[in-house]
Amino acid sequence: MGHVFERIAEGAFVRAINERQLPLAKSWGRWEGKDREGASLEIDLVAGLDDGRVLTGGVKWNREPLKARVFNHHMSLLERAALAGLAWGHRGRESDAPLLFVAAGGFSEEFQAAASLSGHPVTLWTLKDLYGRRLAGTGAH
Repeated sequence: MGHVFERIAEGAFVRAINERQLPLAKSWGRWEGKDREGASLEIDLVAGLDDGRVLTGGVKWNREPLKARVFNHHMSLLERAALAGLAWGHRGRESDAPLLFVAAGGFSEEFQAAASLSGHPVTLWTLKDLYGRRLAGTGAH
């Protein structure tokens, strides 16, 4: 279900571009490869934006609210991508680089706090945001 949910998240982003004044995504996909030490590196969402920034994030088909460790792991993956010399990894770590997390089971308060403290513009969407009346749902930080 994970890969299907990633496509659903992409569709929701496209639908929300005008309503939420989001930048256009020139490219959108997951990234899988190796870090500098040859360890596996997977990021659910890496999108090159029309304004030159890179949007990264996670798309999780979960039952329980995501914990802060999921957010911290994503930031660690970005660090490893940058250390591996990937240009998008460096751009994804810039303070104005937006982060998007979509989680079926929502987000714990600790996840929300970690996201807020990161300094990045962070958007958090749940199933309710994806399938509610409008995508202008809660969770934008």
